[in-house]
Amino acid sequence: MTNVRDFTHAIFAEATVRPQVVTANTTGLAVNIGAAGGNTLAVYLAVGAMAGTSPTLTVAVEAASSATATTWTLVDTLPIVTAGNQLITEFITMPPAPTISTEGYRFVRARLTVGGTSPSFAVCVLVVGMLKHPQPSLGALAGAPTIN
Repeated sequence: MTNVRDFTHAIFAEATVRPQVVTANTTGLAVNIGAAGGNTLAVYLAVGAMAGTSPTLTVAVEAASSATATTWTLVDTLPIVTAGNQLITEFITMPPAPTISTEGYRFVRARLTVGGTSPSFAVCVLVVGMLKHPQPSLGALAGAPTIN
């Protein structure tokens, strides 16, 4: 990479839980990780303000071969949240396909479970990974600088 902007051509980032206030159990959107260049992903959980009596938030990362799958496999669970205004980063390794005859996991999502009395969390969950085939940036296409 020759420029910090080149970074955006080497990664993908998708929100499984878009910024919102969560007051009940929530299932995030399915994120297609088919473009990932490896089996390691970063999951970012941003927690803003929270309220309630003894509120807790548990975030499970699940995987499936289809966005509309009825069965999702637990991949990892992030640390339980009991305080607001923090960013939690978890690096996860995707498991191999369950059997040789089945497709690998192509989609991930977050499943949020809230606890406590009248809990409320401002949250966002982002999935980030390296691209299998990074896109060239304009700087890379321009070639090396010349000396006149």
